[in-house]
Amino acid sequence: MDFHRTQGILDLAVIRTKKIVVIGCGSGGGDIALDGLSYGFRQVVLIDPDVLKIENLERHVGRVGGMSYVGWPKVEVVRALMVAQGVDPASI
Repeated sequence: MDFHRTQGILDLAVIRTKKIVVIGCGSGGGDIALDGLSYGFRQVVLIDPDVLKIENLERHVGRVGGMSYVGWPKVEVVRALMVAQGVDPASI
C-alpha cells in the first residue's frame, strides 16, 4: 500500500506496532477494519459472533464476493478481504 499522503504526519513505524480492535464486523465495522489497513495498522482483532446474511450483503464489505460469502461468519469475511490485501488479523 502507498502511504505517501501520511509522510511527515504519522509515524508508520509506530502505527504498525499498535493494535486496533473492531467490535462488530457488519457494514460499519467491516469498513473500519479495512480502512485501518490504509492507515498502516497491521495488528487487527475482529470480534463479531454473527454470520453474513443475504439481507445484509448490499451494505457489507463482503458484497465484493457476491453470494460466495453469504453464511460465513462476518469476522471470516472481513479477514478474507484483509488477507487479500496482505494482512492476516487475529479473529475472535
